[in-house]
Amino acid sequence: MLDPVSGDRAAPSIQGRAAIVTDLIERLTEAATAAIVNETQSLSYEPQRLKGIVLELTIDGHGAVIEGRCYVERKTKAIRGDRPMPAGRG
Repeated sequence: MLDPVSGDRAAPSIQGRAAIVTDLIERLTEAATAAIVNETQSLSYEPQRLKGIVLELTIDGHGAVIEGRCYVERKTKAIRGDRPMPAGRG
């Protein structure tokens, strides 16, 4: 909004800022939900090994979500064999 007297951009009101934040939160929540739902099969496979998920949402300067990614992280066990340790490692 432009201030009619000075011509400067006026800061949004508290209610205006709250509406902007609420709208952004809704868009981020929808994008996060879609990214996680896309990984349903990965999340349901061996859930006891699930370590976590990494969620990346890329937004543009106007707050629009332009890309969403979700990575599933799993716990793994190190396989230890009878191989000797490399020199300097033990």
